[in-house]
Amino acid sequence: MEDEPWPSEQAETAFLAAAREGQPADQRAKNGGERRGEPLPPVEELARRIRPEVLETMDQLFRAKWTETRRVRPEDLKE
Repeated sequence: MEDEPWPSEQAETAFLAAAREGQPADQRAKNGGERRGEPLPPVEELARRIRPEVLETMDQLFRAKWTETRRVRPEDLKE
């Protein structure tokens, strides 16, 4: 990640504009934006979607390992 160039001002402006248009994840959950009833994919499938270098960085920074997937109820999210 250190080898990647810093985003240009134009790229950062576009990112921030897109972020302002979106709705925060906690707000989507409160509004029922999550698809209910659909089974969650297995951890192995989710891990395959993530680039290996990202998984390696997660491990280095957080010593994080995925062990399961679970759905969180909107009322359990912190304000």
